[in-house]
Amino acid sequence: MSEKQQLPQAVRLLLALSALAATHDASSTRSFQSKKWYKDQSTQWLRSICKLVQIPHASLPPSITSEAVRESASDQISEWSKEEQECIAAVLVEASLAGDPDKDDKEKAKEENALKYTPLAKGLSHKTLEYLGLDAGRLLGDAERNLAGTLFEALKAAQEGSSAKVEESRQKQAQGWGGSLGRKLGMSFRILRDVADL
Repeated sequence: MSEKQQLPQAVRLLLALSALAATHDASSTRSFQSKKWYKDQSTQWLRSICKLVQIPHASLPPSITSEAVRESASDQISEWSKEEQECIAAVLVEASLAGDPDKDDKEKAKEENALKYTPLAKGLSHKTLEYLGLDAGRLLGDAERNLAGTLFEALKAAQEGSSAKVEESRQKQAQGWGGSLGRKLGMSFRILRDVADL
């Protein structure tokens, strides 16, 4: 989370408010037959963002208009560096993949779809960036590619680590039960048994 902590407090708060506005956008809610499902999913997504940017979800207002977010963002956007803009998009993509922030890690690991980047989450992320006056298409695409590369490298490292453990086990097994110590103990046992039989 160190990258997210680099975002100034004002930017993190504006990001959370923009995400809140995106979840309350009437055009988003019209396309879903189940309003309860939409509310549950969008609230979970918003809570993930709040957790990543360290803004308490409870401290957000009940709602905010996209116009208020756009106006505030237009006053600040010239001060945002390219890295900060990329970090904002990265937060949105990570929050979209994170799942329910109220569940502990064990519960999340049990879930079948722990990493699920839904069309709803992507749409809300896109809308959030638009409200902030940022190039949503470019920034989201870059953030998705960066995260995919990071996940690929992590998976590759985990696979290499597991391959090394398998090879180590294979070498131990090639030396027989318990390795060379086991062979020596077995031989000593046979010698003692043979001596006892005499």
